[in-house]
Amino acid sequence: MSATKFVTLSVAFLMLSLTSFGQKVKYKDLFNLLNAKQYEQAEPFLKKFLRENDETPSAYLYMGFIFQDKAGTRDVLKQTELLVGDLDSAAIFYQKAATAITDKEVRRNEEYYQAYSRRDLRTGKFGIKLSDIQFDLEKRLEAVRDRKEKTLVLKKHFVSFGGHYQAASAQYNEIRGRFSNDREFFLRSDEKLMADLKDLIAVYDSTMEDFNEYLTSSQQYGKTGYNHVLAPVDIRDFKKQEATPVDLYKNNLALLDMKPWAESRLEMIHQEIAPIREQLNTHDAEINKLREKLRKDSISVASDLSKLSGQDLLGRIRKFDPDPFPFRLFRVKTAELEYGSVLAEARPFRDSTSIRQQLRITEAKRKAVSKLDSLSSILLKSDFDEETRNYSSFISDSYGNPGVVRNLAEAMHEFAAREHERLNTAHRILRDRMLWLVDGNDSIPLTIPAAKQVRHTPLVVNDFVTAGFVFRDSVPHGYFYAINPAHTLAAKGKFAVDSVHFQKRQLAVMKTLTARSEDGTHVFLLFFSTERDNGKIPMTAVRISQQKGIQWSHSYAVELIPSSIQYAKDSDELQILAIGPDGNKIHAIDKNGKLVR
Repeated sequence: MSATKFVTLSVAFLMLSLTSFGQKVKYKDLFNLLNAKQYEQAEPFLKKFLRENDETPSAYLYMGFIFQDKAGTRDVLKQTELLVGDLDSAAIFYQKAATAITDKEVRRNEEYYQAYSRRDLRTGKFGIKLSDIQFDLEKRLEAVRDRKEKTLVLKKHFVSFGGHYQAASAQYNEIRGRFSNDREFFLRSDEKLMADLKDLIAVYDSTMEDFNEYLTSSQQYGKTGYNHVLAPVDIRDFKKQEATPVDLYKNNLALLDMKPWAESRLEMIHQEIAPIREQLNTHDAEINKLREKLRKDSISVASDLSKLSGQDLLGRIRKFDPDPFPFRLFRVKTAELEYGSVLAEARPFRDSTSIRQQLRITEAKRKAVSKLDSLSSILLKSDFDEETRNYSSFISDSYGNPGVVRNLAEAMHEFAAREHERLNTAHRILRDRMLWLVDGNDSIPLTIPAAKQVRHTPLVVNDFVTAGFVFRDSVPHGYFYAINPAHTLAAKGKFAVDSVHFQKRQLAVMKTLTARSEDGTHVFLLFFSTERDNGKIPMTAVRISQQKGIQWSHSYAVELIPSSIQYAKDSDELQILAIGPDGNKIHAIDKNGKLVR
């Protein structure tokens, strides 16, 4: 009969005997299962037997075997309490067996101890010794106690590992929950955040220490049924990578690698953010020094501003904030200094009568104040509450409280708006004075064409003279006005022109050339038509004295079209250069207006 069939029949017979004989368990029937190591089938019957009988020492021994065997089937991590309970039970039954099994018991029931049968080396016969049984029990007691201790140590490190990782995850998630992005993280970093990052590193270190201790105890334990391996996950975007629960019973443990993340952030705060904050305060203080210098000395600080660009600082802070609020503020304060410098540079010319110079100065002022107006508008659109949280240390250290910054921005904008309006008015007045000379009821245009339709038609306007024609009843006559820096009425005059060739309808073909003596006392005008009459170019020349007015005006006809004129001081002549196909030709008009060549 095979062992399997024997065991099956034994179980069937045992079940039948329990049913037939009032649940009374016979140890001899039960022993067949125990001897075949069918502990799972035998356990309930053996427990029942022991509840009813306490005088069978071998039953204690086999009960110890059952619990020790059962402990070996438990999951050391998931069924730790059951495993330890089995080991404790095995130890109890082994102790009972060690006390109850005697030589007499072994001799009387040696069939129950055949597992300990050994050949006697002296006699060659097989026999059972109590000492062998006691030695085995001692070893088994030692083994179950050792396994219990190692089980508890293993589970302790495993639980501690899981607990510390859970704590690190909670700390990490709490930190990431405070900030919307990296910009907020770094800009709003403070002592608390740095302390929390250090705590996170410490907890994560404890997690790794526990895991290493767990691995060591696992090796000491032997076969645990687990082969845990860490697979750290880099944190690349903390807002997208939440620390979620990890199934620690899986062999491949994908844990967020929080320590490198926290260390790199701490390093960045110490090595980059802290110096940036210090330099923001320094840069603001330097601007304030220039502001005080401008206020106290009333001199331009433009050259100082060029050295205070802050571009290096701006480049470093843009790594964290593409449009840093402090630089919006710096630009406004710098624009105010630029405007103040323009005012200081213009101060020596405030009594100048030159309209052109005053216009240039006013345009420079308008440009500077427009920049201040624009930048202060941008600053005012800032979310001050948000930026206060982002740059709390800068605002606190440099301004005391956020209200000061807001008030400064509003004051700058209001100042710029007032100045802009004032300068626009001044510019409009100066611009009008640049466009016209007023002569009684007449407005003399100083632009070509005239800004509006008037009876004077300018043909030449430069820094020293304007001249042209007035057409009255189709009869033209010439006019000139000397232009001084103040654009006030000075020398003026009228002169006759070639009324045949200089009609209003012929304006499109008329040209004008001017010349002036080196000392500026004499002005020469040459009007000519590019249309020939009988092969000649008609022209009118005028000589004007700044003191005496018109000295002469005459009309001529020449062969070539004039290209330029100049005054020859030595001969006191007006020389006219004309360029033709056969070369250049110079005409000369003497001091009396006579064409001499």
